[in-house]
Amino acid sequence: MFVIFGAHTIYAWEVIESARRAGHRDLLVLDYNEGSDADLGAVAVQNVRVDWRSFPTILGAGLPEYREPAFGAAVENGVVNWAALIDPTSVVAASAEVEHGVYVNSQSAVGAKCTLHAHSHVNRSASVGHHSTLESFSCVGPGATLSNSVTLEHAAFVGAGAVVIPGVRIGARAVVGAGAVVTADVAPDQVVVGNPARPRKVSN
Repeated sequence: MFVIFGAHTIYAWEVIESARRAGHRDLLVLDYNEGSDADLGAVAVQNVRVDWRSFPTILGAGLPEYREPAFGAAVENGVVNWAALIDPTSVVAASAEVEHGVYVNSQSAVGAKCTLHAHSHVNRSASVGHHSTLESFSCVGPGATLSNSVTLEHAAFVGAGAVVIPGVRIGARAVVGAGAVVTADVAPDQVVVGNPARPRKVSN
């Protein structure tokens, strides 16, 4: 059995599809919160009748703001066996290091000597250039491109279609807006948008 934990967002559909393509036919989709898509067939944790906690488990959420709470709930519920899930349509270099809990969605590419730390996430059709590092819970959005030697610190997020040039560091919990072109380091907790990317102005 393969467990998808935290199915309270519709992104869980993506994880389910990847798991099926990877050959996992016996899926247990769990929700620790109210509000999951009824079509998912998610089961509330408290209603599970089998001891599922030792089965390979992956998070069902996409964005860091959802993945971290889901991880916390999983730990509270005794999950001990975190699995990595790489969609069979993606290419991950043999020299890349992929830690537990990592999810690489469909048609993505991860280059040579990359490191994907625990519970990081590469969304569909994204490209992670060689010698890049994704720290824990960081996320590369759909169609985004990280050139070589890019670092995403803890829970950083790069939006859909954004481009990050070589050697740039995106700080912890920072957000790069969709379609942005990042040419310089981004500070922790900063939100940048545009081409070239600049800190977002906040209205008074």
